[in-house]
Amino acid sequence: MVEPVSVENMFIVFVISAAIVVSGLLYGLLFLLSRMWRQAWLLPSAYVVFAVLVACVLMLAEIMRLDGFWRLMVAAMLAGYLLAPRVIWRLCIATHAGDDPMAGNR
Repeated sequence: MVEPVSVENMFIVFVISAAIVVSGLLYGLLFLLSRMWRQAWLLPSAYVVFAVLVACVLMLAEIMRLDGFWRLMVAAMLAGYLLAPRVIWRLCIATHAGDDPMAGNR
């Protein structure tokens, strides 16, 4: 049986959950900007933010007492966060291949 999270840890769970959302957003944004602006320093910055995301997720999994199958779900979520921006970028490039924004095609 799963033990509930103690009341003392609820605020910590809230803060870490917010950090997960913000770091996921920043990772995706920095990855996008590194591809759009072709700035070499942005991609390593995105990976640093992803490392923060991983740390937050692992802390949350520990506080929430996740084990067994749920640890696999955490790993799958982290893999999804890592790969999703790359897949979305390639999809956008493939979708808009041949579009000329200056030609007036809207």
